[in-house]
Amino acid sequence: MGSITNIGVTLKTARESFNKSLFDLSKLTNLSVKQLTLLEENKFDEIGEGVFVIGFLRIYAKVLRINPNLIIDAYKSNYDNVSLKQSSKYVDDSGNSKSKNVIFLKNIFITIFVIVIVSIFIFLIEKNKLISTKINSKDETQQIGDLPEEDINTGTQMDQLIDLNDSPDYDALENYESGKINLRLVFTEECWIEIKDINGNIVNSSFNLPDTELTIESSLPLSFIFGNSEGVSLYLSGVIFDHKPFTKVSVARFTISNNE
Repeated sequence: MGSITNIGVTLKTARESFNKSLFDLSKLTNLSVKQLTLLEENKFDEIGEGVFVIGFLRIYAKVLRINPNLIIDAYKSNYDNVSLKQSSKYVDDSGNSKSKNVIFLKNIFITIFVIVIVSIFIFLIEKNKLISTKINSKDETQQIGDLPEEDINTGTQMDQLIDLNDSPDYDALENYESGKINLRLVFTEECWIEIKDINGNIVNSSFNLPDTELTIESSLPLSFIFGNSEGVSLYLSGVIFDHKPFTKVSVARFTISNNE
């Protein structure tokens, strides 16, 4: 694919070649129909800051199997510089630009403050949950100590069970001392996935078609993102993993790691 002159037309043509509506693509990308429409109409200034536009373009391109670098380079060459020039001209011509910048910075400060407060609140909730979990675990340990030896030996056969964490984004996998795990992904619908290791390196990033499978062996911990998560089943060393509790809208986000 050569250089791209019209990003919106390129995206729309690719979408239509897959026979997908904007509503279908919204499910796969977790972007709203309005955001997708603005991308296809090259109305990037209505989306927001350039960093958001680039992020949306990257997601759109990956789902449609377009090289995201070509799309982003075209945006930076044809639109990003224009937006900067228009912003400079607006500052020069408008006597109220300085006041608007102050309001903008004020809004950013308020947003950051709200995010910090919410983060602290979530931290306190998760801390209370952790304390409660430890207390419950201690009670369960005491109960196991009272069990007959035969029952305890039977309990050791449960090493490969998955322990669901209360967090909406994380999960722990017990008793994989080697740190290696076999992943098997079975796709019943179109689905894009992204799997990263502890260093943030991408283990797999792909768009998968129905009636296909993907097998991966990697070290824990691993983070997962499934687009259109209902279209994929995940097996961990042969044991199916239920990612529904970690799904919002149609995107599942979670991490699997060794318990320490």
